[in-house]
Amino acid sequence: MTLIRSSVVWLVLAVIVAFGLTPASAQQLDSGPTQFDFQQSDLDGDDVPDVAIFESELFSDRVRVSVYDQGGDGAWGADWRDTTDFVNDIWIFERADAPGARLVLRFTHADDRYRAELWDDVNGDKRVALNVTPDGRVEINEAAYPSAVITAEAPFVLPDGRINPAVKIEVFRRVENTVRVEVPFPEDGSPQSEYVVYDTDGDGAIDGTRWRGFPAIPLEWLFERTGLTYFPDGYPFAGFTDYAFFPLLGDLREYPFNRNQLYRNVGDAHPPILFDWEAAVLRGVTPFVPLWGGSRINFNSFSWLEPGEDNLLAFERFGHYLYSESQVPNLIIRYSLGQNDYAPATRVNNQLLYTHQIEMTWNRAEHAGTLMQDYKLELAGLHPAPKTVLTYPDFGVYEYPYDQWPSLFTDMGWAFATFVATEGSGYETNEAIHEWNAVEGVVTDMAASTGVSGASIEQVRYLFGETDTPPDEHYQEIRSGFRGEYANLLYTQPELYMSAVDRKLHLRTASHGVWNLSPRYEIRYASHDGDTITSWSLIDKRTHRTLRELIAAGGLLVLNDEQGTRIRRIDPDTVLFTTLPPRSRDEWETLNAQLAQYELSGDPQDFASLFAEYGAPEFAASGAHVADFRLTDDGAVFTLQAPNGAALISDQLGLSTNWRPGETLYHVQLADGVFTVQSLSAPVLEITGTNLHSTSFEELRPESTWVTVRNSGLQDVREADVSLVEVSQWGDRVIDTRRVALNGQEETRVDLIFTPGAAGTMTIRIDVAAVQPWRYRRGGTLSTEMMTSVQSQPLTENSWRNMLSLTGELPQQGIFIPALLAVVMLCAAILIGVILRSSLDDS
Repeated sequence: MTLIRSSVVWLVLAVIVAFGLTPASAQQLDSGPTQFDFQQSDLDGDDVPDVAIFESELFSDRVRVSVYDQGGDGAWGADWRDTTDFVNDIWIFERADAPGARLVLRFTHADDRYRAELWDDVNGDKRVALNVTPDGRVEINEAAYPSAVITAEAPFVLPDGRINPAVKIEVFRRVENTVRVEVPFPEDGSPQSEYVVYDTDGDGAIDGTRWRGFPAIPLEWLFERTGLTYFPDGYPFAGFTDYAFFPLLGDLREYPFNRNQLYRNVGDAHPPILFDWEAAVLRGVTPFVPLWGGSRINFNSFSWLEPGEDNLLAFERFGHYLYSESQVPNLIIRYSLGQNDYAPATRVNNQLLYTHQIEMTWNRAEHAGTLMQDYKLELAGLHPAPKTVLTYPDFGVYEYPYDQWPSLFTDMGWAFATFVATEGSGYETNEAIHEWNAVEGVVTDMAASTGVSGASIEQVRYLFGETDTPPDEHYQEIRSGFRGEYANLLYTQPELYMSAVDRKLHLRTASHGVWNLSPRYEIRYASHDGDTITSWSLIDKRTHRTLRELIAAGGLLVLNDEQGTRIRRIDPDTVLFTTLPPRSRDEWETLNAQLAQYELSGDPQDFASLFAEYGAPEFAASGAHVADFRLTDDGAVFTLQAPNGAALISDQLGLSTNWRPGETLYHVQLADGVFTVQSLSAPVLEITGTNLHSTSFEELRPESTWVTVRNSGLQDVREADVSLVEVSQWGDRVIDTRRVALNGQEETRVDLIFTPGAAGTMTIRIDVAAVQPWRYRRGGTLSTEMMTSVQSQPLTENSWRNMLSLTGELPQQGIFIPALLAVVMLCAAILIGVILRSSLDDS
């Protein structure tokens, strides 16, 4: 089986790690601190040195180091590399001008295990309490147990001088937690966390790491308690420089931890253990390997990792993929399993489905070698858990194969997707572009920590099938400089494309989008055909006015701006090329070449330049405006506003041939390539039919019904409410309402749900009313109604059983009656309790 190797993703939980070196290999260390005033002593008279004492510049201080040999194998010499070891010596660090141990490292070797203990100040006096006997025996009295213990099967430094990375670290005391809230950890001598580094073949390359934390808290606190890393090609570990004799011990450069300490580059060789010399305590550790660099998967999980078992980890993973010569990833995939409630979503046909959130973030060639990101495609859906078992030496993990992630996720079908482009104003991240998440809420600005309230709940409800309303309304605002789009995929494959109109990458089937240009302006995107972006609107955010609009649909290109209206015919196909996030080096290079070939530079607000790319207008009129544009089966229709003062500049399309003096609004229809122009007539709404009379209804049982409404005028009604209202002597009761568009010269069927309140004859009124009627031309009929009678029968026995079964064909079935019975039973219990209480009081 494939060997998976672990690491902590965000080892910001400050795990204390300590390592050691063997005497032979320690002598081969190529670098280290400079020693001063070196001297040795034989304390027991056996001609073998028992202690070596020297000074050095460490932790920005003059430090005295005393190394006591505890194994009787000391050697005379003039250099610490030749006279000390990390097998059975005790290293004591103190200020040169102020006696008192501030740090103690004790090394032992027994039962074929190399062990290093790290002792620091526990009681707050900035000292490690100890006693040294006249013959050099050291007794540590600071606490009952050390702060950290590191063990390994091979020496801490291998015979060729390389540091052995295959170690296990156990931490026994609370250390600084720089990211999460304070949580209770045990301090009873049991480990608070453990960290394991794997080098299974002993070649010095790290195969992976594993981290586990043991806070005494419930799972729902969402505290990362498991961290893993998998290196498919191995991580070339080269050791550290600038260490304090012990090759993994370094100074705390800045407190609290800064970004350079937590997010080290591959070339940053600073030791991971961060010791606070002033406080005489260990503050934490940066990851043993950097959090980015090389091909890898990083795992974070709130659930426990159980050794000896195959584990399914909840929460997030990060896949890093290299396409350039740099060791910095060009594609990062953040993949979250069981997000939000970290539990299975639902069971369908005996198959357990989990929420999946996939974030595919990548950069362009100009940002190769950095963590600056340019694009993100985010996907959400329900899928089974991965079934492949990736095996560590001491446990397994269910996971998709690393090399299959990019193609696997883009080949799967998804419920909905978002696409984000940073447009040159992005940020460095080794995780993902977090704006516009798909399952864990909607972040609008990561820097400002702003988001959309309640979005996460609606995202999950939609995925679980608890609502048919997609969460598209939550994706309306985005960080300044960023561009975002949303698409309902309905479990189809995602796809990106480059538009021939604005020369930008877009999300196919996106319903809408926004480009936040500045505090004042934004571009809003919309789609007329449900396949590509066909509308660009420049919005003044202060006044909410549309300043300019560009439409490319139905073979027409339309521009509305301060100059008026311009129209010309164009190729209906406005897609230059389609693509997916780069899943290989070849795809990444191809996409970069295509972007360089097709992209336009210039002011994104300059819609006139985009129009000019297609040549001169075939129709142009200053002061004119195109409105209510929509596609039809054989072309398009729109309203042409030519108010008094509009001046015709050119007309090769024949749009002005039927203009009438004094007329300002025209209905333009393009059908089979031919334009027809008529004076715009006002909407005339009428109810033309319903099946309310012919449907068999039962009391309390919801049934689907329909109403047809015709708009006989030429002007479209963008929004109208169609309602069913029960009319009775007690007043009107709205049963159901739907908001729909009623297009001119068309009949529209509106589906509604009708639930009779009781058996018998009911009087029902069908109401139709345009929303904001003042928007439409006067002289029409913008509201209408129709009265009808409906007969409903008492519930049959089967209907009662269906409702009581807690299941039903419609959402309301199976809910009302059980809820009513529960209320009745609760009231009865309260009444009985009151009666019994009264009886007891009387007695």
